[in-house]
Amino acid sequence: MPRLRSLLITLVLVAALSGAWLISTTDGARWLAARAEAMVPALQVTVTSGSLWEGVSITDLRWASDSRQIAVDSLRLDWTPGCLLRWRVCVDELAVEGVRLDLPAVDARPPSADPAPKANPLEAIPADIPLPVVQSPVDVSLDRVTINGLALRRGDQPLAAGLSSIALSARLVGQQLTVERLALAGEAGTAELRADVTLNANWPVDADWQASPAASLTAGEAVSVEGRVRGSIADLAMSGSVSGARSVDFALELSALAAPRRLDARFEASGGHLALNARIDDAIDVEGDLQAPALDAFWPGLSGELTGRFRVTGHPLRPSVTASVSADTIEYAGIGLTRARLEADWATRQGGQASLEADGLRRDGEALGNARIAIDGRPDDHRIELAVDSESASMQLDLTGALDAAIPAWQGAVSDARVSVDGEQARLVGAPSLSVSRDALRLGSHCWVWEDVRACTEPLVASPEAAQLRVSLSALPLALLQPRLPAGFRLPGSVTGTATLEWQAETGPAARVTLVSPASHIEVPQREADEPLTLRYDRIVVDADLRPTNARLRVGLASPAIGDGGFAVATDPRDAQRPLTGTVWLDGLSIAPLAGALPQLRRVEGLLSAQGAVDGTLTAPRFRGSVGLRDGVLLPAALALPLEQINVSADIDGQVAALEGGFRAGDGQGAIDGRLDWQTGALDGAVDLTGEALDVRIGTLARLAVTPDITLAINPDTLRLTGSVTIPSARIEPTGSSAGAIRRSPDAVRVGDDGQPLTSAANDGGRSLETDLRLVLGDAVEFSVRGATGRLDGALRLRQIGTAGAEAEGVLNLIDASYEAYGQSLQVRRGRLIFAGPLARPRLDIEAIREAPDIVAGLRVTGRVNDPQVQLFSRPAMAQADILSVLLTGRPPGQASPDEEELLNNAALSLGVFGGGRLGESLAEDLGVEDFQLEASGQGGDAQVSVSGYLSPNLMVRYGVGVFEPENTVSLRYYLTSQLYLEAVSGAETAFDVFYSFDYD
Repeated sequence: MPRLRSLLITLVLVAALSGAWLISTTDGARWLAARAEAMVPALQVTVTSGSLWEGVSITDLRWASDSRQIAVDSLRLDWTPGCLLRWRVCVDELAVEGVRLDLPAVDARPPSADPAPKANPLEAIPADIPLPVVQSPVDVSLDRVTINGLALRRGDQPLAAGLSSIALSARLVGQQLTVERLALAGEAGTAELRADVTLNANWPVDADWQASPAASLTAGEAVSVEGRVRGSIADLAMSGSVSGARSVDFALELSALAAPRRLDARFEASGGHLALNARIDDAIDVEGDLQAPALDAFWPGLSGELTGRFRVTGHPLRPSVTASVSADTIEYAGIGLTRARLEADWATRQGGQASLEADGLRRDGEALGNARIAIDGRPDDHRIELAVDSESASMQLDLTGALDAAIPAWQGAVSDARVSVDGEQARLVGAPSLSVSRDALRLGSHCWVWEDVRACTEPLVASPEAAQLRVSLSALPLALLQPRLPAGFRLPGSVTGTATLEWQAETGPAARVTLVSPASHIEVPQREADEPLTLRYDRIVVDADLRPTNARLRVGLASPAIGDGGFAVATDPRDAQRPLTGTVWLDGLSIAPLAGALPQLRRVEGLLSAQGAVDGTLTAPRFRGSVGLRDGVLLPAALALPLEQINVSADIDGQVAALEGGFRAGDGQGAIDGRLDWQTGALDGAVDLTGEALDVRIGTLARLAVTPDITLAINPDTLRLTGSVTIPSARIEPTGSSAGAIRRSPDAVRVGDDGQPLTSAANDGGRSLETDLRLVLGDAVEFSVRGATGRLDGALRLRQIGTAGAEAEGVLNLIDASYEAYGQSLQVRRGRLIFAGPLARPRLDIEAIREAPDIVAGLRVTGRVNDPQVQLFSRPAMAQADILSVLLTGRPPGQASPDEEELLNNAALSLGVFGGGRLGESLAEDLGVEDFQLEASGQGGDAQVSVSGYLSPNLMVRYGVGVFEPENTVSLRYYLTSQLYLEAVSGAETAFDVFYSFDYD
């Protein structure tokens, strides 16, 4: 016995110690959790701290069964075990974080369900619904229960959307439930409830609640809703008010546990009301009365007027409806209408009429148009009319058919349909069948016709699981794009195509569209040409394949005149970045159409080719490959000789490009080399241009052999042009109107196509231009300008920063030069143009002479080019008139008659040598005469002093006065081309001549 007693005591002690270890230690709680996981495989729980006696903390709580799953990130329980001695459960705190509850999706049509129940669903509701008597065996006290991060889903659909937290304090004592505080918070706002419920008889209720909707639902206004519930679950009465910027009172009475069930509700605000009375037994009877002259009194952001009455009676699935409701100037959340009216008188069996009209529909201030829908007839034979019209488009749809209550389904046909856009109307051909049921929508094959264009569809079957529509398009004229094309461009071709639109419940929507434009051409305007440039093509194809997991686009072009090319790209619509993959190819794409868009170029030729891959994203694509131009020809408007055999290639790697190529200009060759980088978003890099004896012809002004070695450096703020330009040989000889080019008026303003003044790139925040070039003239630079002939040599350093004027440093020398002055040829003994400042204002150091027996007479020009100082000199020294006599007549002074000497003095004094030139230029500027010149011509008795200038770029006028004979001569010369001109002369003799000049070697 003693041994048995000792064994029992030991067992009791072991059991007591084990129990104490289980409920008072963390390890004990973990052991119990492991045993629970072993007994319930679907359960997963991790105890992190605490004990069952003092309170426990749990993380990663999971339970799953079939398609149901509960997940809790963390749970903490604090309770008072001593309450159990008093038959009470006392929970001090229960805190739950991150609750996710997934429920199985509800099958809309269980296999065993009747697809079209005919029974009245109200018959399934018991006439009386008894409430149970609930008696709790123990008292329960919940001091603080919080649930944060709540997410409930049924299948793919979220439940309790926007509910983020729940807080509860409650007690249950016997049959009395007291909710001291129930607080809900979420995206829709916040709400609180306090209630006392007795869980016997009809469950008497006494509750107060308050809600504050989120500002997004109340147009930014602070709104509070308060209410009070009295009575019982069997017969509830609720009243309350909405307060804020407006006040709304409401009252509801609900009797729902016993037939007939009843609901009476009334809302009142600022002279308006909404009354709703409903009776539900074997049938429904709902009647409403709405009188709201000012809807803004009922809810923030809502405005307008709404009045009317309605009544719904009869079978809940086939009710009879009468209604008359009108609305004026309704606005809410950016959507509004000017006027709307609903009229309905529809009986279950006899049918009737119903119509809804809405005028002045708009969204965010943009007019959408008007809409109307009407039904007339019986359920088994009626007509539905739908019409929508806006400022530029309209649609009309007429349906005839019947409602088959046995299925139930609507079956009929589309009897007429028309769509108009910008005055062009497309109409439906035939009357395709149409049926709408719970299972599917079926539309028969049909065609739409606009002029000679036809678009046809195959039969459409759309169900909750899948849908597919196939469309084919006949020849659609591309001329429809004419209003959106640049002026002068024409697309006389057409396009045909097919499209397949699909939808699968499991995979989502998909589409395949193929458009083909068969053999046709594109007309591109050409500058200074009456006929457009015609570019023929054999085929243009656009193919798009759009699927939930992949979107592909392929464009191809085949043309003997334009070239072959295209691109194929793909992206993943599921990725928010829209990553791109694809290829680009071009072969022989003509750049000739650019001539019509670039007025700075008179001629553009060449074939563009490209080959490479595309990656990056849809918003920031990258190209990796090569782009080249071959057999290119460019003729800028300022040049007479084109740049030919242009062959340039660019190797592009994302946002970096390496350039290389060459070209010909006459017998000279040039090369281009460089690197461009736009990784930072702004273009950066450098381009080098080198060449040897490039033949450059600037209109009829000059022909130059140019050897450039220059670099254009590009950075985000500036363009910097550096290097040297050597001109080994040139011929500068303005002819025709070039010598009299119209100078820009000081007050001239450049304007754009819109008539507004153009600003400089610097003022627009663009790159400024900096230049630092060295210009070197060779020993074969010849000139012949305004009576001066000879050669030029020397060197200049040209610099410019931003919009400041160009500056130059250096000297240009006149070599072997002569000058025609006063009708005579003068030898330039010394000639220099000295640059040390603005390019347009060099200093002059020129000395020209004429030699007679024992006499040297000449003139010396000094000062700035815009203000030259002319002095006459001679050896031996003579009077100014005597020097002029030698220059004009070639005779020494004293060898002319007294009358000739007097006339010579008067001519010199009045027309030029002593300031007449500048006076004449001032007068010419006031008269609008450009390129004014004062000169002398002829010898002896035929000597004349004349003035000339240009009234327009092609029209020159000259007036001459005889020096020794009283004869005046007026001549007009009009240049048809640089070499062909007409001249009319009136003086001692009158003549009209046609001149053609040409050069030969």
